[in-house]
Amino acid sequence: MLGTTVLVGLYVAIAIAILKHHLYDIDLVINRTLVYGSLTVVIAGMFVTIDEVAQDRRKFDLARSRERHALEERAKELEMIAGSAPEVRLIDTEPTLALLLVAEEREEEMTLIAVGSRRLDTAKRAMLGSVSTKILRTASGPVLVRPRERPEFKEVP
Repeated sequence: MLGTTVLVGLYVAIAIAILKHHLYDIDLVINRTLVYGSLTVVIAGMFVTIDEVAQDRRKFDLARSRERHALEERAKELEMIAGSAPEVRLIDTEPTLALLLVAEEREEEMTLIAVGSRRLDTAKRAMLGSVSTKILRTASGPVLVRPRERPEFKEVP
Protein backbone atom coordinates (compact mmCIF):
# COMPACT_ATOMS: atom_id res chain seq x y z
CA MET A 1 0.00 0.00 0.00
CA LEU A 2 2.82 2.41 0.94
CA GLY A 3 4.66 1.61 -2.31
CA THR A 4 1.58 2.44 -4.36
CA THR A 5 1.09 5.72 -2.50
CA VAL A 6 4.72 6.74 -3.10
CA LEU A 7 4.43 5.86 -6.80
CA VAL A 8 1.22 7.86 -7.18
CA GLY A 9 2.86 10.78 -5.34
CA LEU A 10 5.82 10.64 -7.76
CA TYR A 11 3.48 10.76 -10.77
CA VAL A 12 1.57 13.69 -9.27
CA ALA A 13 4.87 15.56 -8.58
CA ILE A 14 5.97 15.02 -12.19
CA ALA A 15 2.59 16.22 -13.50
CA ILE A 16 2.72 19.35 -11.31
CA ALA A 17 6.28 20.09 -12.48
CA ILE A 18 5.27 19.74 -16.14
CA LEU A 19 2.24 22.03 -15.70
CA LYS A 20 4.02 24.58 -13.49
CA HIS A 21 7.08 24.99 -15.74
CA HIS A 22 5.21 24.66 -19.05
CA LEU A 23 7.11 21.55 -20.11
CA TYR A 24 4.52 20.51 -22.70
CA ASP A 25 7.05 20.63 -25.50
CA ILE A 26 8.91 17.30 -25.62
CA ASP A 27 11.94 18.92 -27.28
CA LEU A 28 12.34 21.23 -24.29
CA VAL A 29 12.08 18.29 -21.89
CA ILE A 30 14.68 16.27 -23.83
CA ASN A 31 17.00 19.27 -24.10
CA ARG A 32 16.89 20.03 -20.37
CA THR A 33 17.29 16.36 -19.51
CA LEU A 34 20.41 16.09 -21.65
CA VAL A 35 21.90 19.35 -20.34
CA TYR A 36 21.31 18.61 -16.67
CA GLY A 37 22.26 14.96 -17.08
CA SER A 38 25.53 15.97 -18.75
CA LEU A 39 26.24 18.52 -16.01
CA THR A 40 25.63 15.85 -13.38
CA VAL A 41 28.05 13.45 -15.07
CA VAL A 42 30.73 16.16 -15.41
CA ILE A 43 30.42 17.23 -11.77
CA ALA A 44 30.48 13.61 -10.57
CA GLY A 45 33.58 12.97 -12.72
CA MET A 46 35.31 16.03 -11.28
CA PHE A 47 34.49 14.90 -7.75
CA VAL A 48 35.89 11.40 -8.37
CA THR A 49 39.07 12.83 -9.96
CA ILE A 50 39.64 15.29 -7.13
CA ASP A 51 39.09 12.53 -4.57
CA GLU A 52 41.60 10.24 -6.31
CA VAL A 53 44.18 13.02 -6.49
CA ALA A 54 43.69 13.73 -2.79
CA GLN A 55 44.16 10.05 -1.95
CA ASP A 56 47.30 9.87 -4.11
CA ARG A 57 48.66 12.96 -2.35
CA ARG A 58 48.02 11.41 1.07
CA LYS A 59 49.83 8.23 -0.01
CA PHE A 60 52.73 10.31 -1.36
CA ASP A 61 52.97 12.32 1.88
CA LEU A 62 52.96 9.13 3.94
CA ALA A 63 55.68 7.54 1.79
CA ARG A 64 57.75 10.73 1.94
CA SER A 65 57.43 10.79 5.73
CA ARG A 66 58.64 7.16 5.94
CA GLU A 67 61.58 7.93 3.63
CA ARG A 68 62.56 10.98 5.68
CA HIS A 69 62.44 8.91 8.86
CA ALA A 70 64.58 6.18 7.28
CA LEU A 71 67.10 8.77 6.08
CA GLU A 72 67.29 10.38 9.51
CA GLU A 73 67.90 6.98 11.11
CA ARG A 74 70.66 6.25 8.61
CA ALA A 75 72.16 9.70 9.28
CA LYS A 76 72.29 8.89 13.00
CA GLU A 77 74.12 5.64 12.22
CA LEU A 78 76.60 7.48 10.00
CA GLU A 79 77.12 10.15 12.67
CA MET A 80 78.08 7.49 15.19
CA ILE A 81 80.52 5.95 12.70
CA ALA A 82 82.05 9.13 11.24
CA GLY A 83 81.65 11.51 14.15
CA SER A 84 79.83 14.23 12.20
CA ALA A 85 76.19 14.46 11.20
CA PRO A 86 75.40 14.37 7.48
CA GLU A 87 72.74 16.70 6.07
CA VAL A 88 69.42 14.97 5.34
CA ARG A 89 67.37 16.36 2.43
CA LEU A 90 64.59 14.94 0.31
CA ILE A 91 64.35 16.50 -3.14
CA ASP A 92 61.36 15.72 -5.36
CA THR A 93 62.97 15.37 -8.75
CA GLU A 94 64.87 12.96 -10.95
CA PRO A 95 67.93 11.54 -9.07
CA THR A 96 70.52 12.93 -11.49
CA LEU A 97 69.11 16.43 -11.22
CA ALA A 98 68.87 16.21 -7.43
CA LEU A 99 72.54 15.21 -7.09
CA LEU A 100 73.68 17.93 -9.47
CA LEU A 101 71.57 20.58 -7.71
CA VAL A 102 73.07 19.74 -4.32
CA ALA A 103 76.60 19.65 -5.79
CA GLU A 104 76.01 23.02 -7.49
CA GLU A 105 74.87 24.57 -4.20
CA ARG A 106 78.10 23.38 -2.65
CA GLU A 107 80.36 24.56 -5.49
CA GLU A 108 80.34 21.55 -7.80
CA GLU A 109 84.03 21.79 -8.69
CA MET A 110 84.88 21.18 -5.01
CA THR A 111 82.23 18.52 -4.29
CA LEU A 112 82.81 14.83 -4.89
CA ILE A 113 79.66 13.16 -6.17
CA ALA A 114 79.67 9.49 -5.20
CA VAL A 115 77.11 7.18 -6.87
CA GLY A 116 76.63 3.47 -7.19
CA SER A 117 76.33 1.51 -10.41
CA ARG A 118 73.87 -1.35 -10.88
CA ARG A 119 75.98 -2.93 -13.64
CA LEU A 120 73.12 -2.94 -16.12
CA ASP A 121 73.66 -4.42 -19.54
CA THR A 122 73.16 -2.23 -22.62
CA ALA A 123 69.51 -3.17 -23.17
CA LYS A 124 68.47 -2.54 -19.54
CA ARG A 125 70.46 0.70 -19.43
CA ALA A 126 68.64 1.90 -22.56
CA MET A 127 65.22 1.08 -21.05
CA LEU A 128 65.76 2.07 -17.42
CA GLY A 129 68.43 4.74 -17.75
CA SER A 130 71.55 5.05 -15.68
CA VAL A 131 71.99 7.74 -13.04
CA SER A 132 75.73 7.14 -12.83
CA THR A 133 76.15 7.57 -16.60
CA LYS A 134 74.12 10.79 -16.60
CA ILE A 135 76.16 12.15 -13.68
CA LEU A 136 79.44 11.30 -15.43
CA ARG A 137 78.29 13.12 -18.58
CA THR A 138 76.95 16.27 -16.91
CA ALA A 139 78.93 16.92 -13.73
CA SER A 140 81.78 19.41 -13.95
CA GLY A 141 83.36 18.27 -10.69
CA PRO A 142 84.82 14.94 -9.55
CA VAL A 143 82.60 11.85 -9.69
CA LEU A 144 83.16 8.50 -8.00
CA VAL A 145 81.20 5.54 -9.37
CA ARG A 146 81.28 2.38 -7.29
CA PRO A 147 80.05 -0.71 -9.14
CA ARG A 148 77.85 -3.20 -7.38
CA GLU A 149 79.76 -6.18 -6.16
CA ARG A 150 79.16 -9.31 -8.13
CA PRO A 151 77.97 -12.23 -6.04
CA GLU A 152 80.47 -15.00 -5.63
CA PHE A 153 79.25 -18.32 -6.87
CA LYS A 154 80.06 -21.38 -4.79
CA GLU A 155 80.55 -24.69 -6.45
CA VAL A 156 77.97 -27.24 -5.54
CA PRO A 157 79.50 -30.67 -4.89
